Amino acid sequence: MAKKKTRPAKAKKAGKSSRISTAKPARKSSKVKKTMKDKTVVVGKSKGANLAAARAAKEDEFYTQLVDIERELANYREHFKGKVVYCNCDDPRVSGFVHYFSYNFERLGLKKLIAT
Repeated sequence: MAKKKTRPAKAKKAGKSSRISTAKPARKSSKVKKTMKDKTVVVGKSKGANLAAARAAKEDEFYTQLVDIERELANYREHFKGKVVYCNCDDPRVSGFVHYFSYNFERLGLKKLIAT
């Protein structure tokens, strides 16, 4: 029988470690602020901190955007013909659904629009 040739094990070089560095990159300062429309959001804080700030400022009302409403309800135009649409909303003056249905009342063929 023929003997298999074996290679000698490679010796590790001194001073070099096979470990990957686990050093974390430096965090951005939370003092950087981004302003969108008259709302200031502090960048670098957790999401919970932004929600807590909104709760403290009583800015916890979030409405569906008109673009999203138009995109979704475009698929159901034929279902609204001759129907009564009831929008149960906090404030009909700022509701995107009331806005959409009132501006498209005749095109959709609605019978009645009720907003409370």
